[in-house]
Amino acid sequence: VRGRLLIAPDSPVRLTTTGEYALSKQNCCIPQYDNVAQPLRDRFAIAAREHPFRGAGVPFPNNDLDAMEVAADGDNFTKIENTMFSFDFRWDLAGHELASITSLRGVRQFSTADIDFTGLNLLTFPSVTRDNDYISQEVRLTSPSDRPFTYLVGAYFFQKDVQEVSGLVINPAT
Repeated sequence: VRGRLLIAPDSPVRLTTTGEYALSKQNCCIPQYDNVAQPLRDRFAIAAREHPFRGAGVPFPNNDLDAMEVAADGDNFTKIENTMFSFDFRWDLAGHELASITSLRGVRQFSTADIDFTGLNLLTFPSVTRDNDYISQEVRLTSPSDRPFTYLVGAYFFQKDVQEVSGLVINPAT
């Protein structure tokens, strides 16, 4: 969803505001080629004998290049929420333009993922949350373009705050 509002389009001061919201949810599997070189396949077999995996009965990766199968035994879910606002002020000062542009964006993500990419229950991210917040501010003064000497001066500020909380579970219980 996106909206835009223009205030005072014919006056010396103009404000354009923009807002945006997006939500994405994905719950799926990971199709992939389950093909592993023989030495690695042998190591899987040795590891399984010495340290049995929970979720027994899952076949080992095979060497068949033509085998395309779903090789994920756990959940793979992602939810991403984006929110954005921007404010664009423009002032006409006797042919000069003073602009102030502020933008705020927030991205929230939650996901769980089976990341070993095999049918074995080896590695899982059961809960990953990411919060990203961004703010930017630009101020600039532009000279009239119809003069022999033109200029543009300004300043730009950007700040990003990222937080992630996650945990890796090795050989989770089934």
